[in-house]
Amino acid sequence: MNRTDTPWLVASCARGLKRCVVPLLSESDEPAEYTVRLYFTDFDNEQAGKRIFDIKLQGKVVLDNFDIARQAGGRGKALIREFQGIVVKDNLVIELMAQDKNLSSKNSLPVLCGMEVVRETKTKNIAAAVNTRQ
Repeated sequence: MNRTDTPWLVASCARGLKRCVVPLLSESDEPAEYTVRLYFTDFDNEQAGKRIFDIKLQGKVVLDNFDIARQAGGRGKALIREFQGIVVKDNLVIELMAQDKNLSSKNSLPVLCGMEVVRETKTKNIAAAVNTRQ
């Protein structure tokens, strides 16, 4: 999806964000699955190849070599990426890892404009799957 009917969601961003922890469940809650939508705009780069980063959800890479300008078609264009079936047992953890380890330019830092988290399910099968992974 390259456009959004909610432009205010991509009107600003967290530039240089490395890790975001969003509490979703309490200790007494059972694990649940969520759909996570991440909103992006590259405010700085018209050309692709300058801001490239990996995205992890719950410690697993869900997008590698993500280049907003390339995928959105240039600077200032909204881009939404959706991930379904993200299992959360307490906190949702989002990590943005820059490919350019130098990070000398604000134009290469990862950005995140917004997020939307929608609960899908709550089942005992998910709880069993989470417990076996630990």
